[in-house]
Amino acid sequence: MPTSEFGIHFGLLMDSQYVAVLCPRSNTTVTLYDGANPRQPVSCSASGLDSGKAYFGAKTNAPNISAGVYLEANQPVYLMHEGALPNDEHNLMGLQCLRKQFL
Repeated sequence: MPTSEFGIHFGLLMDSQYVAVLCPRSNTTVTLYDGANPRQPVSCSASGLDSGKAYFGAKTNAPNISAGVYLEANQPVYLMHEGALPNDEHNLMGLQCLRKQFL
C-alpha cells in the first residue's frame, strides 16, 4: 500500500483488544486519546528500509481499548486493530487533512 493511503487521524468505533501501528518514517509519534484518561503518546520510527511499529492494548483477548477513542500521528501511519467481540483484525483508514480544516 503506498504511503499516500496512510493517515494521521483515526477513530476507533468498537471495543478492541489492541491497535497495531506501522510507521514508515522516522521520528513519528502516535497518541491515543481516551476521553478523560491521560493521553498515551508512543514513539515509532523507521530504521533504514524497515518500518517502525507501535502497539496499544494487550495480548489478552478482552476489550482493552474502548470504542470512541481516537488516535493522531504527527506523520502518516497505517493502523490495524483487533475487535474484542468478533476477535478479528480490521484495517483503519485515516485522514491526512489537518483538523482545523473541519472546524
